[in-house]
Amino acid sequence: MGGRHGRRVVGQAERGDPAAMGKWARARAALQVWEWFRAIPDFILTFDASYASICSDAQWCALCEHEL
Repeated sequence: MGGRHGRRVVGQAERGDPAAMGKWARARAALQVWEWFRAIPDFILTFDASYASICSDAQWCALCEHEL
């Protein structure tokens, strides 16, 4: 994932419903999420795969718990 304020972002939690977007962007995002999951989830968790491949089990669990 990209960086924020000069820091690497390795996990992110977002609302599944793209409510903060404009009308057309929201419709496109909702369609894409529907095509991925066949439903609109409450939340979507995204993780950096390169970080996940090198972190320890404890670090991975801590990241997942943090995002949850």
